[in-house]
Amino acid sequence: MATLVRPKIDLEVAKKVVFDLYGLNVTRITALNGYDDKNFHILVAKNIDCDGYVLKVVNNLDSLDEKAFHAQTELLVYLNNSDIRCSKPFPTKNGKPFEIISLPSGKHVVRLLEYIAGDILFQIKNPKNYIFFQVGVLAAKMDNALQKFDHPAYHKTIPWCLSSAPDILNYLHSVNEKQQVLVKQTINEFSSRVLINEDKLDKGIIHGDINEQNLIVETENEKTKVTSVIDFGDTHYCCYLYELALAMMYMIVLANDIEAGGHVLAGYLSVRPMREEDINLLKICVMARFCQSLVLGAHASLQDPGNDYVLITAKKGWGLLKQLAEESEAEVLRKWKNIYS
Repeated sequence: MATLVRPKIDLEVAKKVVFDLYGLNVTRITALNGYDDKNFHILVAKNIDCDGYVLKVVNNLDSLDEKAFHAQTELLVYLNNSDIRCSKPFPTKNGKPFEIISLPSGKHVVRLLEYIAGDILFQIKNPKNYIFFQVGVLAAKMDNALQKFDHPAYHKTIPWCLSSAPDILNYLHSVNEKQQVLVKQTINEFSSRVLINEDKLDKGIIHGDINEQNLIVETENEKTKVTSVIDFGDTHYCCYLYELALAMMYMIVLANDIEAGGHVLAGYLSVRPMREEDINLLKICVMARFCQSLVLGAHASLQDPGNDYVLITAKKGWGLLKQLAEESEAEVLRKWKNIYS
C-alpha cells in the first residue's frame, strides 16, 4: 500500500503554479493550515470580485482519485445554488476544474477555490453556545440540501468515515497503553451497538468533517455568525447520524465542555428531526469519533513530526474522551436533551 505524502511545495513554486495553470500573477501568498494537503491564500494582480483564492495542493494518495475532484466541483456548485455558502471552484486557463502537477513528493492534484473572508471558528476565543447552535443548523441545512444530490464518486469507504472507525485498531501503537484500552472499549461498543445496525440508519451525502477549522464566521456588533463551510475533502455517502456526531465532537473540543454538544444537537433538530433511537446512539458515536481523530492524529504525527495541525484535537481530546467514558450515557443524554427540550 502506498504511503500518504503531503505535497512538498514552497511559496515560490506555488506562485509559479498559479501563473502556469491559471495565468494569474500572485502579489501575495500565505500558507494556510492543512491536515494532509498544502493550502495557500493568494491575492493576484487583477481586479477580482472576491477576497482572493485558496490554492489547494492535494496529497499524493487522494490525488489518485480524479473522479472525486470532478464530483467535488459539481457539489460545490450545487451547494452554492442551494444557498449554502462554500468556496466556488475556479477553472484553469484551459477550462479544467483541476490539474495534476509533478513535485518532488510525487504527483498532486491542484485546485483553485474562492477564498471566503472571515475568521476560522477555531480563532474565536470563548465561543458562546449560540454559535454551537448555528453549527448544528448549518449541518442540518447542508444535509437537507444534499438529499437531492448524488454522485457515484462519493459511494466509497474512506479512512475518515465513521464506519471505518474500527480500522484505527491497526494504529494503536501510536498511543500509550491506557489510551489503547479506552480506544478498544469504545470501538467494541460502537461496533456492537451502531455498526451492526448501520443499515437501519438514514443515509445520504454528508460533508464528513464539520469541525472548528472548516467553519468560517463573521463578527459584527459583538455578535458572531457562522457564514460558510469549507474543505469537502472527506465528503462521502454515509449516515446523517455520523454527520451530527462529528460536528458535536469537534464543538465539544472547541468549548472544552461536553454540554456544547447539546447545543449543536438543538440546532440540528431545529431544522432536521431525528428518531429518538438514533439520538440515543450519539454519545458512543461522539466517542468513536474522538478515538478516530486522536489515534489517526497520533499516527500522522509519527509520519510527519513537523505537522502540529494533526495534534490539535489531542490537546483536549483525551481528557474529554475519558470524561465521556466515565459519565453514564443516561446522564450525558439527559444534559443534551435538556438543552433542546
